[in-house]
Amino acid sequence: MLLAALLAASVAHAERTPVSAEACGRLGADTESGVAISSSELIVRGAYRASASNVPANSEAAAARSELFRGLPAFCRVTGTIRTSDSSSIRFEVWLPAEQWNGKLLARGYSFYGGPMDPAILAEAIRLGYVTATTDGGGNGERGAHFMLRQPEKLIDVGERAWHSTIAATKVLALSLYGSAPRASYFSGCGGAGRQGLKAAQRYPEDFDGIAVGGIAHDTAHFAFAQTWVWEAAHRSPAHALPAEKLAALNRAVMKMCDSRDGATDGLLQDPRRCEFNPALVECESGDAADCLTTAQVDTARALYAPVINPRTRERIFGPLMPGSELGWTAAISGERPSSYALDFFRYLVFEDPTWDPVKQPLDYDRDLERARRVNETLSAVDPDLTKFVKRGGKLLMFGGWNDIAIPPTANTDYYESVVRKMGASAVANSVRLFMVPGMGHCPGQAFGANATHEFDPLEALIEWREQGKTPPRIVARRFVEGREEREILACPYPQIAVGNECRD
Repeated sequence: MLLAALLAASVAHAERTPVSAEACGRLGADTESGVAISSSELIVRGAYRASASNVPANSEAAAARSELFRGLPAFCRVTGTIRTSDSSSIRFEVWLPAEQWNGKLLARGYSFYGGPMDPAILAEAIRLGYVTATTDGGGNGERGAHFMLRQPEKLIDVGERAWHSTIAATKVLALSLYGSAPRASYFSGCGGAGRQGLKAAQRYPEDFDGIAVGGIAHDTAHFAFAQTWVWEAAHRSPAHALPAEKLAALNRAVMKMCDSRDGATDGLLQDPRRCEFNPALVECESGDAADCLTTAQVDTARALYAPVINPRTRERIFGPLMPGSELGWTAAISGERPSSYALDFFRYLVFEDPTWDPVKQPLDYDRDLERARRVNETLSAVDPDLTKFVKRGGKLLMFGGWNDIAIPPTANTDYYESVVRKMGASAVANSVRLFMVPGMGHCPGQAFGANATHEFDPLEALIEWREQGKTPPRIVARRFVEGREEREILACPYPQIAVGNECRD
């Protein structure tokens, strides 16, 4: 089979001779059974145009996208489908540099359950000289989880098979075009993409040589319960709502109490778990005011600072939100329903009822958790055994934000600690690292609270680690507030924290 030939192929650099239109057009002639090529064409330098469905309605965002695609190097664009079972298939798109291929593959994951294949992530990789690919996860470009309703094979596609099949096909195409396989393959992503990267390391350890993932949604069922719990806490009654001014009051009180405990009064908590904050400290002495909380609002804050607990077993399900993240809570507690991710998860995958409504049918955090475990086994990536990935030289760089309100930050630390327990500290030190970024929300470049973003790309550190043996000692993120760079933030290898410019235990 061609895949076997791929694995045995030379991993030397491809020749720098530009690829011809004829060579692009012939791609797919030797693909494995189940892979059907829809199109293969040479896109000459600067000729690529994104389809109308991939152009944002926002004019500023549309202009940024247009600039991203402007002047792209020439590449072979291949689209196709892969039959993954008798009842499921996925679509994929692969871009292969027509000149100056760097000899490597880079895939960037997608969030949620798939959706439209985004050419922006392909454009970023092709500019850097990588072969790159993406997939719709089997959803035919539609957003949401409805396509998996009573479709167990499609659930498996989203959980693990879509990316594995896409990467296998991409490597075959690279071998066919260049005469050599990629000498190294990398994966990068955040949120739902973090789950995809972890699943590859756990289930298909030969797919990638290096994986950089953050804000990991690895325990899908549990974080869906956590997102719903947070929303429910603020919707028990109108009196339990937490308006923005109350969140600001909470945040000020947290910072007054805990900011200086890590050695610097800088508006950031290096490890907010060390801040044992009681929201009753901000309770109004009488009546109500903008700078204090009513008794009902204190109850809401107390619930958000606490983990989600199974009421029967007392098992911690997920969470909690962290002190210091209050300015971002609005996105999690506002709206008429919980997050769309959680809503889809319960409607289409757990209860298999598109009409399920959390207002009319509140979750049972014991019985419904048991119902969700079937889905969780397929969709989640909780296995701490990365032995096969590590033994072949794989490197896993994880990162998270302590102010994440989409995925409670302990998702990152819990998984990392489970890997340490399973594999031992020495194996982990050489192959797995976690960096928790103070003040950062869900993912790099995403705003939280007062329009603050933290920007960094872990890919460079990952590649140096994998190819040069330089274990990353730290990550430096640039913090932006209202669009202006405020300062640099040092993130240390977990469980160390930054004290000044040093990482300390």
